[in-house]
Amino acid sequence: MSDKRIQVRASGAIMGAFIGDALGLGPHWYYNLAELRRDYGVWIDGYTHPKPGRYHLRACGSIGFRACSSLINAIERIDSSSSKTLSP
Repeated sequence: MSDKRIQVRASGAIMGAFIGDALGLGPHWYYNLAELRRDYGVWIDGYTHPKPGRYHLRACGSIGFRACSSLINAIERIDSSSSKTLSP
């Protein structure tokens, strides 16, 4: 597998982890399916805010957004330099 392909796959995996984390922010810490469905419905297909009184105290997405922006900037810097490769 080429270094570029490894780089693309690694950045995609990291971005996927950030996206999955963001999608799970609102409904996180529910252990009762009936309560989860009452508050969010049967299917969650978008970003949601945590409900009042749940675990999360910070503004929704504030940390994830900064981390995701930093990751995108790092990937763009790597992409702009053809001499950089990933080490095994």
